[in-house]
Amino acid sequence: MTIRYFILTVIVTFLLAIAQVLVKLGLNKLGGLNISVKTFFSDIIPIISSYYLWLGFLTIIVSSLLWMKVLSKVNLSIAYPLISLSYIFGLLAARYVFGETIPTIRWVGVGVIGIGILFIMRG
Repeated sequence: MTIRYFILTVIVTFLLAIAQVLVKLGLNKLGGLNISVKTFFSDIIPIISSYYLWLGFLTIIVSSLLWMKVLSKVNLSIAYPLISLSYIFGLLAARYVFGETIPTIRWVGVGVIGIGILFIMRG
């Protein structure tokens, strides 16, 4: 994997984490997601009008397009495990965007993921 595609993969995983943050912000603003069959149309209007959700979906689309570029040039056995970078970005977002308390065991788990990424890149 060239540095160019490694950087592109990091961008893809960062965008995936940003997309999840945007979707969570949108859902938090809506007070959660409570769609039922009976009230589907009235429940769906706030979802459709949420700019956080739209931005999240747009970010997922952009990330997917960039990911296709990576997959077209990089071996799947290298590229796909690197998606786990999104777990690291997601945990950091949980802590610093949403103020979540992260137990030590989760930090250790993310550290193990980071070490695994280093192994993949060295191999």
